[in-house]
Amino acid sequence: TVKGMTMTKEMFEVLPRGRDFDTLVTAVPGVANEPLLAGLSVDGASGAENMYYVDGTDITDLYYGVRGQDVAFEFVDEVQVKASGYQAEFGGSLGGVVTVITRQGGNAYHGELIGYYSGSSLTAKERDTLRLGLYDVGIAEYVNYQDLYGKDKIHRIEAGFSLGGYLLKDRLWFFGSFLPVFLSTERHVQFDPSLTEGDYRRKDESWNFHVKLTAQPFLFMRLGASFVNNFSKYRGVLPPRDGTGDPADVWPDYGYSFPSWNASAYADF
Repeated sequence: TVKGMTMTKEMFEVLPRGRDFDTLVTAVPGVANEPLLAGLSVDGASGAENMYYVDGTDITDLYYGVRGQDVAFEFVDEVQVKASGYQAEFGGSLGGVVTVITRQGGNAYHGELIGYYSGSSLTAKERDTLRLGLYDVGIAEYVNYQDLYGKDKIHRIEAGFSLGGYLLKDRLWFFGSFLPVFLSTERHVQFDPSLTEGDYRRKDESWNFHVKLTAQPFLFMRLGASFVNNFSKYRGVLPPRDGTGDPADVWPDYGYSFPSWNASAYADF
């Protein structure tokens, strides 16, 4: 007995979803998105007790045990979630098993242009926050930090394309997607008590792309190879908007680059 669900690309297009494949798996009974449990919780297990696969490659984070890589919906052909009753090959899981199959080409050429934008210009005023009084902790007060410190200027742009088709009809097919993400956050800060002020910016970039080749050299054999890349980096750290940071700190110099990719190959007989 297996409890689970398989979702195809046709289902993705008619369901409300986020920008990553795991935003739909909560449609499976017993699966919920629990931030305090490190992500997807399957029948009460934490997100670190699941296993994640892309085209058969284990993408589970080696250190934390959570999902270690993003796969945008434009790369995905099928998502399978097994909450219980999975085979012995998934023995490392104490929660659920999430398997992603990426898209592949066929005997016709298909392509698309992709674009998404989100940012502070599309968001309303933030909610009031309940806190203890600054000068009398015996009382509670509602404050709006946006009124006190201003609104961060955020721009997130995701734009790219995909193309699939054949190199040799009925024999060799290809599919590729390129979908980088650019996120810019700007904050005006007035440091206390020096009253020094300035504008600070953080830039995040993710260079996402996917390539897949499939072939059928004989009627009894199917070959395939895929590569998914999620290289990301950021530059600049935003000081606390309440002004408690150090104005002498080198906020724009912080950052790192993070290579993240997986590759797989298979042969079906």
